[in-house]
Amino acid sequence: MPAIVGQVSADTSNSVTPSRTSRVNHIQRRIYRLPQVMAATGFGRAWIYTLMGRGEFPKAVKIGQRSVGWDADLVDKWVATRLDGVA
Repeated sequence: MPAIVGQVSADTSNSVTPSRTSRVNHIQRRIYRLPQVMAATGFGRAWIYTLMGRGEFPKAVKIGQRSVGWDADLVDKWVATRLDGVA
């Protein structure tokens, strides 16, 4: 018998549990600290901060009282554009 508007169908064969949905939609984000950014770019600390100041490199994000980090995805994309010659 088809479901009537306002009633909940008993057929749950196609439903996805919330825990599975959250695992499927969850994208792992990583934070690079300065040594990782330096290794990924080949640049030193001063040049990374110079490029940040010019708006030519992803900005560091405060992750603690006295620490900063970079969104790894943004840094990796920045490196990829340089390797593709889109500087």
